[in-house]
Amino acid sequence: MWKNATTAITQEFTTLVDLDTTGNSALHYAAAGGANYEHFNALIKAGVNPYHLNTNGQLFLHCLRPILKESDCEAFDQHLLTAFNLNLVNLLNHFRLSGAFRWRDNEGMTAVDALALQVNDIKATKQIFSAVRNAGHPLEVSPRFQKAPKSVKSAKWQQPSPVSDPSTPQQEDPFSKNVGDKIEQGQQRFKDLLHRAWAEPSYVDPETGDNALHALSRIQLRQVGSYMKMLSSIRAFARKDDLDLNLQNRDQESPLTSIVRHRPAQGMGSHETGATMSKYLDALLWKDPLQRLPNKINVNMRNRKGATALYYAAIRGRPDSVRSLIEAGANVNAKLRIDGHAVSILQATLSAKDRALERSPNDTLTIYLYDNVLSYLEHENALADPTIFDERRVSENSVKMMPGCI
Repeated sequence: MWKNATTAITQEFTTLVDLDTTGNSALHYAAAGGANYEHFNALIKAGVNPYHLNTNGQLFLHCLRPILKESDCEAFDQHLLTAFNLNLVNLLNHFRLSGAFRWRDNEGMTAVDALALQVNDIKATKQIFSAVRNAGHPLEVSPRFQKAPKSVKSAKWQQPSPVSDPSTPQQEDPFSKNVGDKIEQGQQRFKDLLHRAWAEPSYVDPETGDNALHALSRIQLRQVGSYMKMLSSIRAFARKDDLDLNLQNRDQESPLTSIVRHRPAQGMGSHETGATMSKYLDALLWKDPLQRLPNKINVNMRNRKGATALYYAAIRGRPDSVRSLIEAGANVNAKLRIDGHAVSILQATLSAKDRALERSPNDTLTIYLYDNVLSYLEHENALADPTIFDERRVSENSVKMMPGCI
């Protein structure tokens, strides 16, 4: 397979440091072809950057395709498995300080998650991760990608609760006696999570999968104290090394998407404007907004519906947020899939504007905001019906390197 990958590399690239039309480097091809550590090391020394991302948000590590069987054998070959474990440990040692093995692609998968899905054998997977842990690397498969026994198929991580269409949020029954209690219980949960997270930034709520930034996306502003305290809290947690900025919770929402979707939450609209939301996003996205040094965030991560943070900002008519996300590298042609139908961000925004016109024909401010959103999208060449190539191709605005890499 490595010979095939070598042929593909020579055919696709003029020089080793080139990228193909979807952002794959020679290292991506080598990984997909079953190359070993020596091959990767040679390519890196030749100038191929190991932190290149393709337009699926994948490092070459996500593309590892271990060869664990002889071509004419169904069983795993122990010698091949041992050799792969050694190669993997060498890669882990090489990228120990970079967090590359913890980087999540657009589907929320780390390289470890992708590897576990590729191996697809419990016994072999256990051997691989045992070797990894013995080498001093405490990496685990994300809960969402762990294979659950049949007896626990109904566990929350394997069967997330359904969510409603984002453009038509469900309303609580105002006459229900339990609504107030539910809100208070939820707010208390967020407060408890944040209290613990200040001492233990990596803490994740075992029931919801939320981390501190998820909690900040839904806690009421009065619980935090002020807009400035909210802003400083987001900035502080975004700089914590132990906190996974791309962690998806039980509903498969990253902190970035959660902030766009849930702020301002119910009862907070008068305190947080579109400009406020943009400042929240800048605090989360950028380690240094002036120097444009990014935090380690995948701006194009999708939730369970296949929607990105840009989609939610656009359909809500928030031009400041849309601008912030585009500046961070959001893909304006990323589609989402609803009931088997692909919907572009531009088309969804046009539909949202039409619905706003139907509800309030004289609401000039709302229409103005939607027009600004559309202007930003069209300026970045957003299409109403992008092809797969339009969606996947590298553009001037594409994120081509893992943010925060060393």
